[in-house]
Amino acid sequence: IFCKGRKIVYLNEFCERSLGYSKNELVGGDLIESLIVDEEKCKAEFYIRNIDLNSQQKNTCAVLSFKTKRGGVRTFLCSFLKVYDWRDEKVTVVAGRDITEFI
Repeated sequence: IFCKGRKIVYLNEFCERSLGYSKNELVGGDLIESLIVDEEKCKAEFYIRNIDLNSQQKNTCAVLSFKTKRGGVRTFLCSFLKVYDWRDEKVTVVAGRDITEFI
């Protein structure tokens, strides 16, 4: 998932398959409000806001639970990375490994 602030600007097919949403349903929406379970919204906000290209903390990892379209929950080990996109704008890349079956 690529985000500008909290706004989703891109997601891949793995995300679509894992969570059951289409790109059209999520692109343009708020990552935290759309996908993160209520109990972990503050934690997700912390990670998105506290990584910065101008500091030593350019990336970080966290375990977060995402809501599926069917009302379920999938847990991911997420890596948050701030980068510049092709337009030289800051974006947050959220890469996740589904660890639901392991916890």
